[in-house]
Amino acid sequence: MTVRREFLAQLGALVAASSLDVGALKGMSSAEAAKQAIEQAPEWDLSWLDKINAAQHRVAFSAHKLNDGAVVLDAEIVLDQFHEVYGTGDEATCPVIVLRGEAVAMGLNDSVWARYPVGEQVKV
Repeated sequence: MTVRREFLAQLGALVAASSLDVGALKGMSSAEAAKQAIEQAPEWDLSWLDKINAAQHRVAFSAHKLNDGAVVLDAEIVLDQFHEVYGTGDEATCPVIVLRGEAVAMGLNDSVWARYPVGEQVKV
């Protein structure tokens, strides 16, 4: 588990470093460049990761199509089954739903749809 976390931290630093001015990185070691990239990175709310890490049982669901929101039902069924079989509460079980492709639409709220009329017919 620690190796994966270290890898992800290094990957994040690498991505952040790649967005820096290349001229500013001249002569810096990769560790120095990564440290500088992390210091210059914007603040992100990563509290959701703490909730996932705190859960004893974690399950990831991936959806790339809308499929009438079936991925949400799948997550609910598994959550209910963990509660029934293991006698766990909500805090001990954490389903994570990954939305990609067409399924991203399920994660958008009304303000996004109002601002960007995605999928609407545009008269030219």
